[in-house]
Amino acid sequence: MKRILQIGLLSVMMTLIMQALKIDESEILLSRQAKQMGDHTELGTLTETFHPQDKAIHALAHLEEILPSQKIEVRWIAIDAISQPNYLIARQSFTLDPQNPYLHVFLERGPNPWPAGHYEIRFLLHGNQIASKRFRILPSEPEKINTSPNATNGNPVQRFPIYLARSYTRDVKGNIHPEGVAQRFPTIQHQLFGLIPYRNLKTGTPYYIEWWEKGAKGSKLLYRQEGKIETESGVLIPSLERDDDWVPGEYEIRLYLQNKAAGNASFQIIEPSTTEGDPAPQKGSLPSSVGKGIDSILFTKTVVDNGGNEPQPGEVANQFRPDEPFYMLIKYHGMHPEDHLTVRWYKIDSTGKTLLFEEKGGRFDRAAGTALSKIELEGTPWPLGNYRVELLVNGVPVGTGDFEIVPSTQP
Repeated sequence: MKRILQIGLLSVMMTLIMQALKIDESEILLSRQAKQMGDHTELGTLTETFHPQDKAIHALAHLEEILPSQKIEVRWIAIDAISQPNYLIARQSFTLDPQNPYLHVFLERGPNPWPAGHYEIRFLLHGNQIASKRFRILPSEPEKINTSPNATNGNPVQRFPIYLARSYTRDVKGNIHPEGVAQRFPTIQHQLFGLIPYRNLKTGTPYYIEWWEKGAKGSKLLYRQEGKIETESGVLIPSLERDDDWVPGEYEIRLYLQNKAAGNASFQIIEPSTTEGDPAPQKGSLPSSVGKGIDSILFTKTVVDNGGNEPQPGEVANQFRPDEPFYMLIKYHGMHPEDHLTVRWYKIDSTGKTLLFEEKGGRFDRAAGTALSKIELEGTPWPLGNYRVELLVNGVPVGTGDFEIVPSTQP
């Protein structure tokens, strides 16, 4: 073969770095205060919400399987607290001690108060994110708002309907077309969209939208998005994307205009097999489990150069040797230039699946075709075991493919 065909969608040479270091995100603790006690650190009162005047934010992470002289990078990100989303506030680097399983990091406030909004601490090894923890800076003077459906908080306010959908498209005229509108969604629906049509609002009106989990012990804020109305009539499209599956239960999305409740909608997250209208997840690897827009996901040892046309699979397989490069072919249809692709690579074992690598930002350069990627590790063989590739379009899972790395001596 004289060349490797690549079709815009996944022209990605995979470079996975298998790392031993592990951080349990549930054991990343946050506090306003910390005290050094000999060779260990003690935090003050634990919290995930802070105030603009707090002097510092401390985090304590529990580490496992530390290698000698291993280095870790910590990034502090402002998710939506300033005009530029996902803004990098600070970057820190630490050399780990295998004898100390805890890492204490902190960020001090500058001369100005912390901007209100959502933030995230990200832990990276060799440039790959291995854990993260979100926290929130509360507004300076939060107004107590009645969140009941008929609340006006002292002043009449216009209310707007909120629709929940799996995804949406925008046509050439700018019209919004929701897809998969429902009130119940499966746990594997990693991204949800809220569509809020509105009319006769003054441009510049501030608004915010909150996503809540409604548990037996009370409600928990998951995410908050803020903005200003840009046109008198239009559609607000908030979204919430998760890196893992939802927890089954009751949830709610709320709209506020000028700190007044202006709309809300409740929805349920349930197991896929019980979702009305949704088939139970399919399993298998040849062909792989696929959803809307994806016809097949194949792994092959060779690819047939088809003279500049669609690449064709050679020897289809789902078992490969540690030093053996192979290919992934994705046949797709019904895609739009605005659709975006996310590819997640997992290691599968008896404890579940571990995310190894995530590639975001893939685009479809045409409505239908075949995408090809050559898969190989850089400078190191694959560890033995089972792996899974998960594809998401606009945050919605659409397909999975499984393969296995077997010993070189296995027939």
